Amino acid sequence: MEARHSFTACPPLPRDSRITERETLPDVWSQSLRVCSLWEDIRVYVSRCIEGLAKCPWQPDSDYTVLCSRLLEVEIMYPTSLSYNSVNFSSLSPQEAQDNLLDWLPWLRVQVTYHAIHCVLNHPFLYLVMAEAPRRTLGASTFWRASYEKALRHCTWISRLIRMAGEKGLQLADPFFAQAAAIASTLHLYWTRSSGTQLHVSSLENLDICRILIAETANHWPVCRIIVGSSLPRPALVP
Repeated sequence: MEARHSFTACPPLPRDSRITERETLPDVWSQSLRVCSLWEDIRVYVSRCIEGLAKCPWQPDSDYTVLCSRLLEVEIMYPTSLSYNSVNFSSLSPQEAQDNLLDWLPWLRVQVTYHAIHCVLNHPFLYLVMAEAPRRTLGASTFWRASYEKALRHCTWISRLIRMAGEKGLQLADPFFAQAAAIASTLHLYWTRSSGTQLHVSSLENLDICRILIAETANHWPVCRIIVGSSLPRPALVP
């Protein structure tokens, strides 16, 4: 992938022409396009980090800072009516979810993409690669602590959303869900080595949720079979 710089503005919000009386989540498709447009730049950011072209994330003009600013812009403009608390997805019945697949699947895509972006931006493995570059410093511990907490919080949300989707009978056939689950899995795998019993147990449970989705998706998408196997080894069962 071309390692271009991602100092670009968010695309304008597209107009949703599919407004009907049946629609339960107005503008969810247009919001989906807006949030998912950031994913391309996240992939470029990973490429720049690996190639040693990205500035240290704690610098004010770094790619990390710019992408966080763009993500904040999306958060500010995101309709409150589509937020997790407003749609009350957790209390949705399986039948209600099935009756409105055209709304709930893109809504889940938006939610998972948002959390996957945070996971990648704050992934400890990515920063280890950056730290190996010559003349690099590790930065302040406050930055790493905040990044650590963000990665943990958002990978947990990905597993939670996958679990709830399964409980409501929603089949996450989009291969991106498997990719997001794989990203979250690397973080859960990281925390299965924690000495804290609660974190260790919850990481194992969340890791299994992601592994199951990846395995199921691999049955239909050959590209997802690459993720299965040695790329996600089973963790030790004891801390």
